[in-house]
Amino acid sequence: MGKSVLSLLFALFITTASYAQMFTDVAPDLGLDIVSPWGDAFAIDFNGDENNDVIYTSRYNAPSYYFQFDGGTYHQVSINMPQDDADPWKVIPVDFDHDGDLDMIMCEYHSRSRYLENQHGRMVERTSQKGLSTRTGGRDVAVVDLNHDVWMDIIIGYRDIGWKAYVNNAGVDFSDVTSEVNLPMIDDFHRFCETDVDLDGDVDLFMTTVGGDDYFFRNNGGTFEDYTDESGLREATGRGGCLWADFDNDKFPDLLVGGTGKHTIWHNNGNATFTEMDVHGTPVQFNVYPYTAAYAAADYDQDGDLDVFAGQPGGGTYDDKPDQFFQCDSIVGLDAYFTDIAPELGMNIQADTRPQFFDYDRDGDLDLFLRIYGEPSRLYRNNLNGVAGTRVRAEGPEGEQDCWLSRVEVYVPGTNNLVVCSETNYGGARRDGFNHCLALDPHTAYDLVVYYTDGTVMSPTNFPDLGALVPAEFNNTVIVRRGVGVMGVTPAADPAPVLPIEFDVAAYPNPFNAVVNIDLTFSAGADITAKMFDLQGRQVTTLLTGRIAAGTTRLQWSGEGFSSGIYFLRVTSNNATKNTKLVLLK
Repeated sequence: MGKSVLSLLFALFITTASYAQMFTDVAPDLGLDIVSPWGDAFAIDFNGDENNDVIYTSRYNAPSYYFQFDGGTYHQVSINMPQDDADPWKVIPVDFDHDGDLDMIMCEYHSRSRYLENQHGRMVERTSQKGLSTRTGGRDVAVVDLNHDVWMDIIIGYRDIGWKAYVNNAGVDFSDVTSEVNLPMIDDFHRFCETDVDLDGDVDLFMTTVGGDDYFFRNNGGTFEDYTDESGLREATGRGGCLWADFDNDKFPDLLVGGTGKHTIWHNNGNATFTEMDVHGTPVQFNVYPYTAAYAAADYDQDGDLDVFAGQPGGGTYDDKPDQFFQCDSIVGLDAYFTDIAPELGMNIQADTRPQFFDYDRDGDLDLFLRIYGEPSRLYRNNLNGVAGTRVRAEGPEGEQDCWLSRVEVYVPGTNNLVVCSETNYGGARRDGFNHCLALDPHTAYDLVVYYTDGTVMSPTNFPDLGALVPAEFNNTVIVRRGVGVMGVTPAADPAPVLPIEFDVAAYPNPFNAVVNIDLTFSAGADITAKMFDLQGRQVTTLLTGRIAAGTTRLQWSGEGFSSGIYFLRVTSNNATKNTKLVLLK
């Protein structure tokens, strides 16, 4: 595979720097060194502040957490995550009701699965009210737009009955459509992973069992058919570990599995058929149940190839084996060459849940989050300091977060020459919680093509503003709204520098009982926002949004209807923000 000049520079850096210097465990410094049983972790911008937060669930009734990234570190914030009678195996945050914030579906094994509705930053369980099952035995969950109406639907896999499929009724509730989607009754269910295998707009499923046969179900307009034999995936055993990722960068996602006692990649031939690849440099580690690994794939070194972290190879606590971190050296035809760099990185530990790649510090390279049973979690900061990744944020027409499993393709302008493609895979081969995060030269022009779950395709042909985009001109974040186009275009010419405006905020009396006076003193006229937040970081009101004159402007806030406690006034103007602590005593 060819590499850009930027990629070659990174490759040169890696050969001249020791592996041990490439990653640093910063979890203790950031407050993420939590000790817990098994569980799940998901990095995503949960509160809309353009930073990756962390949702962290724990099994066996241990606490679950929400960590908000703010001020360069993580803070534990209460959002009413379930703590008692909970056994969450997997969590997925999605804006199911299109109200602008992220709800959650939690798949639980020994306890009942839960649907949590986000109500102004506080999670409220509404499983039964939404028409979803509260039965136990959930092992995995997928979010899929089955009927292409941009409302995300839910498929839950249970250990004893196989599937339950629910269609989203425009955010109001869900209807059980299990019999209609034609997924068979299968016991011994373990895991599945989802992607659009043949790029026809329908998300397909690869499903594993604990000790029996695994299956590939091809989606035809919302109805699934067992396509295991026709696809050539009859021998593609996953057991507990499977991941879709486009290893050879041809747009078609390939399948990574480990259920036969070795790491195997099945090459996608582009027509819903697959051919087993020869994978080199990945020594066999598996010899006991469940004969597999928990995978994450990402281009951590920005050389254009996907690297793979394999956690708990050999079955986790059943028979601990050192984790493996496979750096991709090259893909040549059906031969994939990797090198295990985990020993040099000090990562040959025993992580026991799905690893996560995400850029927590927004420095342009992907960091790695791992959890270890009975030991502190680890967040390995990637020290390569690469060029800031280009984010393509796919949104709904009003900016709603309804574009789960959308896909972005990047081309050389005016050609069919593919540069990179983001997968429709929830596992995040190139996604880091900001929709699609791609390693692109920020000063090079690219064409974008965006595919949405309702079948909408936006390209330079029907939306010219997606043509010849230069990431640096968008501050490396390109927002594409379905049916609208590119939002927030920055002029090509260098804008005039934004000069900081001096201002002060005074609040009195403080503490206060009924009404607090707030004096805003500005050295010049400015556009500002003044918002009030509670101790949990939830916005409770907006005091002012608009133009303010030079001098002092007085605002007032009444504590009527609010409980006693600590609140924060946040005043933002141009590139400056000031926070003021207020205490309401009744």
